[in-house]
Amino acid sequence: MRAKRYAIGLIIPGWDRRATYIRAGLVVVDRELDFRFRDQVRPFDDEKTEASLEFVLDMLQNTKTIILFKSAEVVPPDLLYSLDAILHVPRPGTRLVRGVVRWAYGV
Repeated sequence: MRAKRYAIGLIIPGWDRRATYIRAGLVVVDRELDFRFRDQVRPFDDEKTEASLEFVLDMLQNTKTIILFKSAEVVPPDLLYSLDAILHVPRPGTRLVRGVVRWAYGV
C-alpha cells in the first residue's frame, strides 16, 4: 500500500491460519520487518472484546495498522467508524498462491 497512513480491518477466511495473515500484513506494512511480530498487525479477540477493543484503539496511533477479524459479526460498532476500510479477504486460489511465490521468491 502506498498510503502513508491507514487503519484497515480484514475479515479473513480460515481463522486458524491467522498467523500467516499477520506475517503477510507485516510485509505489507514494512518489508524490512523481517517477519517479526509488531503491534501494527493484530487479530481481534472477540472473546475478550473490551480488552481487545482498547488494544486496537491504542494501535490506531500507529501510522499503519491492520486488524484481523474472523467474521463481520465480531467487528465492534466503534471500529466501524475508526477504520478506513473493512475488507473481506477471499480464500486464496492456486493462481494467487503461484503469484505470491513468484513475487516473494522471484521464481
